Amino acid sequence: MDEPLAATERDQMVLDCQGLVRHLAMQLRSRTPAWIETDDLISYGQVGLLQAARDFDPGQGTKFSTFAFYRIRGAIFDGVNKLMWFRAARSPETRYEQMSDEVIQAAAGEPAAAAGQESLAAEASWFTRLASSLAVVYFAAADEPGGAVEVPDQSAEAPWSGLVQQETSVKLRDAMERLPPDAAALIRAVYYEDRTLQEAANRLGISKSWASRMHARALEQMGKSLRASSLDEAPD
Repeated sequence: MDEPLAATERDQMVLDCQGLVRHLAMQLRSRTPAWIETDDLISYGQVGLLQAARDFDPGQGTKFSTFAFYRIRGAIFDGVNKLMWFRAARSPETRYEQMSDEVIQAAAGEPAAAAGQESLAAEASWFTRLASSLAVVYFAAADEPGGAVEVPDQSAEAPWSGLVQQETSVKLRDAMERLPPDAAALIRAVYYEDRTLQEAANRLGISKSWASRMHARALEQMGKSLRASSLDEAPD
């Protein structure tokens, strides 16, 4: 009976197969959606590699690299399937509810208007900004994450809704590109890459509270850009 592998031997097998993990992750990268990052695939592959090292029996006469190959690839496929399921579960309605809650919480933290004749005007201004931001969240949450805008069939009986949706999508992305780079990256991650606000904050290397404030300011600026573009296109 073969002696069980020592922990140091298993650690060395894991170390020796790091290149295999990266190779399979890069190989499968071309078969996965663009919003899934290579680092995610590598992480799933590492899980499969560790499982392979734990379960490997040298007495079976199989090379460890061959045994690990199938475990690594299987773990990457399982990870991608979970990401796809999670993305499908996060419908536009769910994304709108989550991000509108963030906007309302951020707005609730603004200083209250001072008492006096200007209080009603200040409250009206606050409400207008909030409504504008929620409108941007609504349209962005419903926008397609892929980046390309489908042109509606002009021969269809009533193409107007498709044309309006296309025009709104173009304006939204144009408004997003007018943001500062970090704010644009945050909006892109949340609404077009289906990341949570915490995940977007982690990517930017900032706290969630700072990301929440940046998100609120970005929505307000996008709302102004959308209103300006509507005024520019209004007939004389």
